[in-house]
Amino acid sequence: KFVSQLQWKPTNVNPARMMSLQMVAVQIALKTAIAEVEESVQRVEGKVEEVLRLANANRSGDVLGDRRTIDRMVAYLGRHGSFSDADWSSIAAVGPALNRTVEQLRHHAERTLNSFDAAKPIQDRAAFVVKAVDSDQLGETLSLLVVAQESLFKWQKLRIARVEATQPEHLQQVLDDARDLLTQELAADNALFQRAKDVLEAVGKTDAIDGFRYWSLQDLQRALPVLRADLEQFAKARRAHIADWQDFKAPT
Repeated sequence: KFVSQLQWKPTNVNPARMMSLQMVAVQIALKTAIAEVEESVQRVEGKVEEVLRLANANRSGDVLGDRRTIDRMVAYLGRHGSFSDADWSSIAAVGPALNRTVEQLRHHAERTLNSFDAAKPIQDRAAFVVKAVDSDQLGETLSLLVVAQESLFKWQKLRIARVEATQPEHLQQVLDDARDLLTQELAADNALFQRAKDVLEAVGKTDAIDGFRYWSLQDLQRALPVLRADLEQFAKARRAHIADWQDFKAPT
């Protein structure tokens, strides 16, 4: 009955309007890709250089400094609707640099997870987890990854505005590229979160005989919840699916 009542009418959706709708959709997607970033910013303040060193991310400049610069440019664009050639020249190289940093940070997180071996004795597994919390700074790496991604997505918004103003014939390709970036980043972060969850649950499995390793159990009980909280914050910021964790069983 409902379908029989539909009446199709022509509407004025020309190619220019379709392009405008695409732009709005991509801009919204770029803006909402990161749910929360302020907590990540606060966590990595004063630790950026150390985290980048651990991730072998060799780049000049500060990720937080880049974020402030891009935020100012986005605010300027919102107020005035455009920006100058000089403004674009000052930030043109920031996007590719942020893209490299994102990949290096994610690779460091994956490398840290790969150092975990669920087949090792509990004392070795506990040492891996404690090191990830205290030394390898897995949580800080994930937080800086979120900050770098947010800046990268905002830079993409500036890139779209620049191409629209100066080379509109390339706008469709740039919109498609931004969509591909969002899709790829979300897929990679989802895979990283799932991999980390599987690794931590495998490392946290215990046997009855492990009760004799009292101090190792204490280390796992202390460090595992920290890593789980770091991962949940990362998943929340990236709007990834947060699954339930298996309970840690500490044999007596």
